[in-house]
Amino acid sequence: MDLILIRHGQSQWNLDQTGGEDAPLTALGREQARRAGIYCKSQFKLRALYASTYQRAQVTAQLINSFLGLDRIVYMDGLREFNEEYSDYMVKFESPVAAFEIEELIRPAYVSDYYITFQERVVKALREILNAHQDLFETDAQIGIVSHGGAMGTMIRSLAGSHHFSLDTENTGIHILRWKEQRWHILAINRTEHLECDHWQHKQGKDA
Repeated sequence: MDLILIRHGQSQWNLDQTGGEDAPLTALGREQARRAGIYCKSQFKLRALYASTYQRAQVTAQLINSFLGLDRIVYMDGLREFNEEYSDYMVKFESPVAAFEIEELIRPAYVSDYYITFQERVVKALREILNAHQDLFETDAQIGIVSHGGAMGTMIRSLAGSHHFSLDTENTGIHILRWKEQRWHILAINRTEHLECDHWQHKQGKDA
């Protein structure tokens, strides 16, 4: 089973830091979401689609699903973003080398209470999604999740069992995680070729 994690398109906040915590998509963000939808249709066979309840994620998921044609999208509060600069609460190191000299994996308990609460919420939502699809664990089924950069990074950090690194994701960037042979495999991080001009022109011609 694959998890396809997709960040929302560009929001008004991403553009100019206006619009508040539930900022809408910009025109560019909507276009990015459409391109992600075409890409998802051509590359994946999603069996279900989940999304954060923030409107930038909801609309991104809806635009993606306009190409997929799934019966419904499941919206979850647990997939919402951390409404502060979460990196301010993360462990920092004196040098790049020092990050490799830690004696043990850095878990949420070593970070901050704010991040712990966020991490627990995101992991709870991810567990609910996985538990809803236990019959698909040993299949090639794919489940889509439209969320936020911090939330998706926290999912991956939690699977890795360590919270001493950051994971940057572009708008509509895609991470692919595979459950196989009783382990999680990271197949792709921040895939964005659907936003590249050549790929887009090719798909436009093919799908016209």
